[in-house]
Amino acid sequence: MVKTTKHPKYTYIKDNTYYFSRIVPSDLRHHYKTDRIVQSLRTTSRSDAALASKVLVSKLDEFWLKLRLKDIEIPGEHLLLSHSKKTNVDSYPTIEEAMNLYLKTKGRNRNQNFFEQTERAIRYLVKSIGMKPINIYTSADAAAFRDHLMGRGLKMTSVHRHISTARAILTFVINEHGLNCNNPFKSIY
Repeated sequence: MVKTTKHPKYTYIKDNTYYFSRIVPSDLRHHYKTDRIVQSLRTTSRSDAALASKVLVSKLDEFWLKLRLKDIEIPGEHLLLSHSKKTNVDSYPTIEEAMNLYLKTKGRNRNQNFFEQTERAIRYLVKSIGMKPINIYTSADAAAFRDHLMGRGLKMTSVHRHISTARAILTFVINEHGLNCNNPFKSIY
């Protein structure tokens, strides 16, 4: 009878070297580019691979717990008097930071006009409703932005373009960073 040795948990051998392999939990996949983490353990020793695997599992479990806790809403958050002004302010980019990310990513192979129109729209937004983290803007702010644009005597096509630009920037950054906030420019008339 031939005795087979089982690999340590979460490991496999490739070219006589142990590798760590673990599937990313489905509730955390939006944080990753792939659904599996694979990493060389740089050892041919079964006992070293077992120890390294345990360490990596422990680190991942701790990190994944932090990610899950970060994604959970604060119990009773909606009851706070300062909810709309103070919660999670530091973890969200300002509208200017959002615009810079949008231009950096979406601006590739675009002409100068794209950059100027985007910057103009955000300049008008900041002038009318202020520089804030994107999760602080409300639908009332979006309406005030629209009214400011109309008060400047802009044509409706220009008003629509500036609002569409603000909407596109927020949608892009919310999706890109997996942020848990609404886009107040989404349903503004």
